[in-house]
Amino acid sequence: MLASSAQQSAPQAIPEDVFPTLLSVLAAVILGGIIIYFVRNWARRTDDTSPGFTLGDLRELRDSGEITEQEFKAARNAMISQVRKQSSPTDDGGSLGDRGRTS
Repeated sequence: MLASSAQQSAPQAIPEDVFPTLLSVLAAVILGGIIIYFVRNWARRTDDTSPGFTLGDLRELRDSGEITEQEFKAARNAMISQVRKQSSPTDDGGSLGDRGRTS
């Protein structure tokens, strides 16, 4: 009787097919995380690409004689204004000092 009660209270063994299943689930989770990481980085990189035509390219065209000094200045000014427009914060009509005040 003592032997039968000892068998009932002993912990049951984990089936052997559980470990491969757990390992495959863990591998799938890790692989999914890696895929998400690379997709997010790829999506961010496409937004932060440099322009296809740079100021250095304009200088080379001017120096080689393919464009005049006036064309260079006009293109340079257009590029600078475009960069300023993209980098300036959106203007909501108020300055930082005016926020939070009610008139």
